[in-house]
Amino acid sequence: MLLAAEDRGDTLHDQLNILDSVWAFDVTKKNVPTARLIALGRDLDSSPAGAEDNEPTGLHFSDGNASIKGVIGAKRLNPDHSRLFFTQQHGENVVWEVLGKHGPQ
Repeated sequence: MLLAAEDRGDTLHDQLNILDSVWAFDVTKKNVPTARLIALGRDLDSSPAGAEDNEPTGLHFSDGNASIKGVIGAKRLNPDHSRLFFTQQHGENVVWEVLGKHGPQ
């Protein structure tokens, strides 16, 4: 699975009225539809209409191992023992955790 964050830019937002998103691509099979994992809009309390919106600017999937053996890409992560986070730019600048069916383990 490949996750990619997208920033469409303010002009394109205004033209298409489409949110910035995080997309999931299954790169192990051919002709699999893309899935939108997350879509972000404006923080209504702090971003007036026409102001910059939230963009997903970072994705982090980790099992929390901070050792040299745990460096990202050094090993295949077990999804049952790892956590996915994404960050936002603009608005409230919140870091979010993406939870599965059962939440964090």
